[in-house]
Amino acid sequence: MRRLFFSLIITGFALSGGSCRTQAEPETRFFREFSLGQMVERMKVPELRVSDDEGGGSTLSGETTRRRRDLNLLFTIDEQKGTTFDETGFIDKLKDEVGRVMSAADVHVNGGGASGNDSFHFDYSTKDHEGWLEVTGARVEGNRYKLRGVLREIARKQ
Repeated sequence: MRRLFFSLIITGFALSGGSCRTQAEPETRFFREFSLGQMVERMKVPELRVSDDEGGGSTLSGETTRRRRDLNLLFTIDEQKGTTFDETGFIDKLKDEVGRVMSAADVHVNGGGASGNDSFHFDYSTKDHEGWLEVTGARVEGNRYKLRGVLREIARKQ
Protein backbone atom coordinates (compact mmCIF):
# COMPACT_ATOMS: atom_id res chain seq x y z
CA MET A 1 0.00 0.00 0.00
CA ARG A 2 2.81 2.40 0.86
CA ARG A 3 4.54 1.53 -2.35
CA LEU A 4 1.37 2.37 -4.36
CA PHE A 5 0.98 5.69 -2.51
CA PHE A 6 4.65 6.55 -3.08
CA SER A 7 4.34 5.65 -6.78
CA LEU A 8 1.31 7.94 -7.14
CA ILE A 9 3.19 10.86 -5.57
CA ILE A 10 6.20 10.34 -7.84
CA THR A 11 3.96 10.06 -10.92
CA GLY A 12 2.09 13.25 -9.97
CA PHE A 13 5.34 15.13 -9.48
CA ALA A 14 6.68 13.91 -12.83
CA LEU A 15 3.46 14.89 -14.66
CA SER A 16 3.53 18.36 -13.15
CA GLY A 17 6.91 18.99 -14.75
CA GLY A 18 8.96 18.11 -11.72
CA SER A 19 9.00 21.68 -10.52
CA CYS A 20 7.56 23.62 -7.63
CA ARG A 21 8.42 27.00 -9.21
CA THR A 22 5.78 29.67 -9.15
CA GLN A 23 4.73 31.21 -12.44
CA ALA A 24 5.78 34.74 -13.26
CA GLU A 25 3.12 37.40 -12.83
CA PRO A 26 1.51 38.32 -16.16
CA GLU A 27 2.47 41.95 -15.58
CA THR A 28 4.37 44.10 -13.11
CA ARG A 29 2.67 46.12 -10.41
CA PHE A 30 3.85 49.22 -12.29
CA PHE A 31 2.04 48.14 -15.48
CA ARG A 32 -1.10 47.17 -13.58
CA GLU A 33 -1.37 50.31 -11.43
CA PHE A 34 0.12 53.07 -13.60
CA SER A 35 -2.30 55.91 -14.33
CA LEU A 36 -1.11 58.94 -16.23
CA GLY A 37 -4.30 60.81 -15.26
CA GLN A 38 -3.88 60.20 -11.53
CA MET A 39 -0.23 61.21 -11.76
CA VAL A 40 -1.08 64.56 -13.37
CA GLU A 41 -3.85 65.06 -10.81
CA ARG A 42 -1.39 64.51 -7.93
CA MET A 43 0.98 67.05 -9.50
CA LYS A 44 -1.73 69.72 -9.04
CA VAL A 45 -1.01 71.72 -12.19
CA PRO A 46 -3.38 74.70 -11.80
CA GLU A 47 -3.57 75.43 -15.55
CA LEU A 48 -4.77 71.93 -16.51
CA ARG A 49 -8.29 70.53 -16.15
CA VAL A 50 -9.03 66.98 -17.35
CA SER A 51 -11.47 66.89 -20.26
CA ASP A 52 -11.16 63.25 -21.31
CA ASP A 53 -9.63 60.23 -19.56
CA GLU A 54 -7.39 57.29 -20.39
CA GLY A 55 -7.81 54.50 -22.92
CA GLY A 56 -7.58 50.74 -22.93
CA GLY A 57 -5.10 47.97 -23.48
CA SER A 58 -4.44 44.66 -25.13
CA THR A 59 -2.70 41.35 -24.47
CA LEU A 60 -1.04 38.85 -26.81
CA SER A 61 0.02 35.50 -25.33
CA GLY A 62 2.56 33.04 -26.64
CA GLU A 63 6.11 32.14 -25.64
CA THR A 64 6.06 35.54 -23.99
CA THR A 65 3.06 37.54 -22.86
CA ARG A 66 2.95 40.96 -24.49
CA ARG A 67 0.80 43.70 -23.02
CA ARG A 68 0.10 47.22 -24.22
CA ARG A 69 -1.84 50.12 -22.73
CA ASP A 70 -2.66 53.28 -24.60
CA LEU A 71 -3.02 56.26 -22.29
CA ASN A 72 -4.78 59.27 -23.80
CA LEU A 73 -5.68 62.40 -21.86
CA LEU A 74 -7.14 65.64 -23.08
CA PHE A 75 -6.90 68.72 -20.87
CA THR A 76 -8.35 72.19 -21.07
CA ILE A 77 -5.67 74.78 -20.44
CA ASP A 78 -6.99 77.41 -18.07
CA GLU A 79 -4.58 80.33 -18.26
CA GLN A 80 -5.61 83.21 -16.03
CA LYS A 81 -4.36 86.75 -16.51
CA GLY A 82 -0.63 86.83 -15.93
CA THR A 83 -0.16 83.02 -16.06
CA THR A 84 0.87 80.78 -18.91
CA PHE A 85 1.10 77.01 -19.12
CA ASP A 86 4.77 75.95 -19.28
CA GLU A 87 4.61 72.84 -21.48
CA THR A 88 8.33 72.03 -21.27
CA GLY A 89 8.41 72.47 -17.49
CA PHE A 90 5.32 70.28 -17.15
CA ILE A 91 6.87 67.45 -19.22
CA ASP A 92 10.10 67.66 -17.19
CA LYS A 93 8.22 67.44 -13.87
CA LEU A 94 6.04 64.60 -15.18
CA LYS A 95 9.16 62.67 -16.27
CA ASP A 96 10.68 63.07 -12.80
CA GLU A 97 7.44 61.94 -11.14
CA VAL A 98 7.17 58.87 -13.41
CA GLY A 99 10.76 57.94 -12.48
CA ARG A 100 9.90 58.12 -8.77
CA VAL A 101 6.76 55.98 -9.26
CA MET A 102 8.78 53.39 -11.19
CA SER A 103 11.34 53.13 -8.39
CA ALA A 104 8.58 52.74 -5.79
CA ALA A 105 7.00 49.96 -7.90
CA ASP A 106 10.21 47.87 -7.72
CA VAL A 107 11.08 48.00 -11.40
CA HIS A 108 14.66 48.63 -12.49
CA VAL A 109 14.96 51.65 -14.81
CA ASN A 110 17.43 50.64 -17.53
CA GLY A 111 17.36 53.87 -19.48
CA GLY A 112 15.29 56.76 -20.61
CA GLY A 113 15.28 60.45 -21.11
CA ALA A 114 13.71 63.34 -22.92
CA SER A 115 12.99 63.23 -26.63
CA GLY A 116 12.84 66.97 -27.19
CA ASN A 117 10.77 69.42 -25.14
CA ASP A 118 7.49 67.57 -25.50
CA SER A 119 8.18 63.89 -24.75
CA PHE A 120 10.13 61.35 -22.72
CA HIS A 121 10.59 57.60 -22.47
CA PHE A 122 11.73 54.94 -19.99
CA ASP A 123 12.90 51.34 -20.40
CA TYR A 124 12.52 49.12 -17.35
CA SER A 125 12.80 45.51 -16.26
CA THR A 126 12.33 43.00 -13.48
CA LYS A 127 13.51 39.42 -13.24
CA ASP A 128 10.61 38.26 -15.43
CA HIS A 129 9.57 41.40 -17.35
CA GLU A 130 10.76 44.04 -19.78
CA GLY A 131 8.81 47.24 -20.29
CA TRP A 132 8.76 50.55 -22.14
CA LEU A 133 6.87 53.77 -21.50
CA GLU A 134 6.66 56.63 -23.98
CA VAL A 135 4.83 59.90 -23.18
CA THR A 136 4.21 62.83 -25.52
CA GLY A 137 2.41 66.09 -24.86
CA ALA A 138 1.17 68.68 -27.34
CA ARG A 139 -0.99 71.80 -27.36
CA VAL A 140 -3.90 71.30 -29.76
CA GLU A 141 -6.87 73.47 -30.79
CA GLY A 142 -5.83 76.61 -28.92
CA ASN A 143 -6.59 75.92 -25.26
CA ARG A 144 -6.37 72.12 -25.34
CA TYR A 145 -3.44 69.98 -24.29
CA LYS A 146 -3.18 66.33 -25.30
CA LEU A 147 -1.05 63.90 -23.33
CA ARG A 148 -0.48 60.50 -24.92
CA GLY A 149 1.33 57.55 -23.43
CA VAL A 150 2.08 54.05 -24.62
CA LEU A 151 3.03 51.46 -21.99
CA ARG A 152 4.28 48.11 -23.30
CA GLU A 153 5.47 45.12 -21.32
CA ILE A 154 6.69 41.59 -22.03
CA ALA A 155 6.47 38.80 -19.42
CA ARG A 156 8.75 35.88 -20.12
CA LYS A 157 7.30 32.46 -19.26
CA GLN A 158 9.37 30.29 -16.95
